[in-house]
Amino acid sequence: MVRNRLTSQKRKLKKKQIRPFYKKIIFYFLCICVVFLYALYLWHRLFISPHKFYYMSIMQNGEIKKILDGDTLRLYPKDRVKILRIFTNIPFNLHVRLFCKELDIMSLVYEEKMIFSLLPDKDMFNLYKPEIWVKFKNQNIGHVTWIIKPSFEDWLNKLKNIKELDQKRAFLKKGFSLFPEKQNQLIDINLSLAQEYEKKGMFKKAINEYLEILHFSENLNKETLISIYETLGYLCTEIKRYKDAITYYQMAIDMGDKDPEIYYNMYELYSKLGDEARASCYFAKLLQLKPKDLESRIEFAKTLFKKGVLKEAEKYVEEALSINPNSLEALVLKAKILEKKGNKNALVNIYKRILLVEPENEIALYNLAVLEYESQKIDDALIHIKTYIEKKPEDKDAHELLFQIYRAKKMDEMAYKEAKILIKLNPRLTYPYYFLFSYLWPKGKCNEILSYMIKGIRYNPKDVTLRKYIVLCYLYQGKDALAIKHIRYILKLKPNDVGTLLQLARLMEKRGDYSEALELYKRVIKLSPENEEAQNAYLRLRFKMMEQKQGEE
Repeated sequence: MVRNRLTSQKRKLKKKQIRPFYKKIIFYFLCICVVFLYALYLWHRLFISPHKFYYMSIMQNGEIKKILDGDTLRLYPKDRVKILRIFTNIPFNLHVRLFCKELDIMSLVYEEKMIFSLLPDKDMFNLYKPEIWVKFKNQNIGHVTWIIKPSFEDWLNKLKNIKELDQKRAFLKKGFSLFPEKQNQLIDINLSLAQEYEKKGMFKKAINEYLEILHFSENLNKETLISIYETLGYLCTEIKRYKDAITYYQMAIDMGDKDPEIYYNMYELYSKLGDEARASCYFAKLLQLKPKDLESRIEFAKTLFKKGVLKEAEKYVEEALSINPNSLEALVLKAKILEKKGNKNALVNIYKRILLVEPENEIALYNLAVLEYESQKIDDALIHIKTYIEKKPEDKDAHELLFQIYRAKKMDEMAYKEAKILIKLNPRLTYPYYFLFSYLWPKGKCNEILSYMIKGIRYNPKDVTLRKYIVLCYLYQGKDALAIKHIRYILKLKPNDVGTLLQLARLMEKRGDYSEALELYKRVIKLSPENEEAQNAYLRLRFKMMEQKQGEE
C-alpha cells in the first residue's frame, strides 16, 4: 500500500512539471503568429493596397487647421506656418514626403516660418499658387493648393505710397489680377488715376486709361459711361483727333446724354472737318433740346427713322406727343415705327388715335382693318374696311380683305358679290372663281358658273381646277363633246391625272369609242395597278370588242 501511494505521488509530480512546458510553446507560437500577421498587414499596406493621402494638419499663426486632399488654403505672405502632421494610410508614413516646385516645403515640417521667406522672388505683392504634392516614394498620392497673395488693405497702402504715376499704373494693373473680386473698387482707383493724368496735361496717357476702363463697361453705370465718353471726346479734341472725338461724343449721345454742350461740340467738330451738312444736323439737334419745340422733335424722329434707329426715333415721337397728343404728323410717324417693330397691339391703338384726330384717314382705316382681321376682331374690321372702300372703291387689296371677312363671318351672299367684284378688278385671282363655283353649284346655276370659269381660264389658262369645274358643268348639261374638249386640255397639263383619265375613258366608252376607251383604261392600270374600276372596265371592253369581232365574222 505504501509503495502504491509513492508511485501515484510521483506521477502527479511529473504531470505538474510537464504543464508549464506546453504553455510556453503555445505562448511563443501565438506571439510569432501576431508578429507574422502584423508584418503581413504592414507588407499589404506598403505594397498591395492603394496608398491614400487623407489630410494635412498645419499651424497658421497659432491656429491649427486641417486641409483635405484636393483642398485650397488661402495664405498671406506675412503668415507664419508649420506643417504638423500628414495623415495617410501608409504605416508610420514610411517613404512619405512632400514636394513643391515653388517652395521649400519640407522646411515647414521641421520649423515654423513666415511664408514670405519661402517665396521664390521675395515679392509679397504678387500671386502664387503652389501645388504641394504628397508622395509615396515617387508616386503622387494627393495634393493641396496654397493661394498666396497680399491682403487688399496691404496692397492699397502700398499703392497710396507710390507717387510716380507710371509706377502707380503698373502696380494698379497687377491689382486687377490679384483681386478680381474687388473689381469695382479698382475701377474707381483707375478712374482717379486717369483724372490725375488729365490734370497734369498728359492727355494721351489719360485717354489710354479711360479706354482700359471701358473694358469693364458691364460694371459701370450709365452715368459713369456717359461721363467717360464725354471726357474722351474732350481729350481727343485737345490733341486734334477730331474724328475720334466725334465717335466718343456720339457714344455719349447714343447712351442718352442730353447735355446741350455735347451737341454744340459735335457742331464745332463737324465744322472743323468741313462737313457742313452734319454740322447743321447737330445744330438742329441742339434745338431739339428745347422742351417745347414740337416741330424739331418730329423732324429729328423722321431722320432717325430713315436711319433705322427706331428706339431713339420712338422716344422723340413720344416727346412730341407729350407736347401735342393730337399731332397727326407725330401719330403717323409713331405708327410707322411700331409697324417696323412689329408691335401690332400698340399699332391698333395708334391707328384709333389717328382716326379720332382725322376720321377720314384712309391709311389708318385700311391698316386698322387688316390688324383687326388678323386679331379676329372681325366685326370691327368689317366696319373700317367698308368705310375705306367707300373712299377707294377700286382698291383690289381692300376688296380681297372684305371678301375674306365675309367668308369668315359665313356671309356667303355678300362674299358672292365681292367675288364678282374681285374677278372684275383682278381676273387673274383664282380663289374668287373657286368660291363662285362652290356657291353656285348647289344652286344648279351651271350657265352662270360657266360664264365665270371661261373668263377665269382666259386669264389663267393653266389652272386645272377651273377646267375641271367647266367639265362638271358641261357633263351636268349633257354636253359631252365640250366636256371632252376640256378634259383633253387638262391631260395636256397633267397627263398622269388618274381621275381625269378615268373620266375621259368613261365618256369614250359611253360614246362607243371602245378602242380609245380601252387605251385609256390601260393607261390608268399602268399608273394605278390597284384601280379596280379600270381593271374591270378594261376586261369588260375586251370581251365586248371580242364579241363584236366574232359577230362581224
